[in-house]
Amino acid sequence: MYNELTQIDIQHRAIGIAQMFGFQFEKNFYGLFTHNIDGAGDVWMYLIVGPEKAMLIDTAYGLGDLDGLVKEITGNMPYIVVNTHTGPDHVLGNFRFDRVYCHEYEVWSVRNKCSKDCFDYLFDENGNCKWIEFDKKDLPEYREYELIGVPDGHIFNLGEDYDVELIWTAGHAAGHAMYLDKKNRILISGDDLISATNGV
Repeated sequence: MYNELTQIDIQHRAIGIAQMFGFQFEKNFYGLFTHNIDGAGDVWMYLIVGPEKAMLIDTAYGLGDLDGLVKEITGNMPYIVVNTHTGPDHVLGNFRFDRVYCHEYEVWSVRNKCSKDCFDYLFDENGNCKWIEFDKKDLPEYREYELIGVPDGHIFNLGEDYDVELIWTAGHAAGHAMYLDKKNRILISGDDLISATNGV
């Protein structure tokens, strides 16, 4: 077991006041933390680094160079992107990626949330940020991407015998999914199991 909580040096990727911080929870398991830019609770994304591929769980708002950050941590390893559910703080960064997976019951909701005007609610009538200052240029631009719905129990293989299982846990959203990292025995629970400080 990895016994230290290590903050990794990614603070140079600060985006206005909205900064991103990385924490290493296990030797191959990272939490990527960023402030929530719509005034709700702060946001965690998670990164699992397998033998051949990595997995990014949720994309937050996509502020800044999230793809570059993942590649920096993984050493440019190929990676899979998945969503736990439709919350804007979990999916609006999807525009940064070519392909994203979610539970099959959540596909319509994610598509609907990731619309051309999805970021409008963050700004007032004068174009100013409502809750936290950041540069609009750091938001991803709207673009089409492939969204793939998969069933309960779907296995994502990260190389060799390293499997992550999607577990359908409807409640917070109809297609809410948790992801079970079987090697580390870690369950990434999204918003179905959450406290004021963490969502794992």
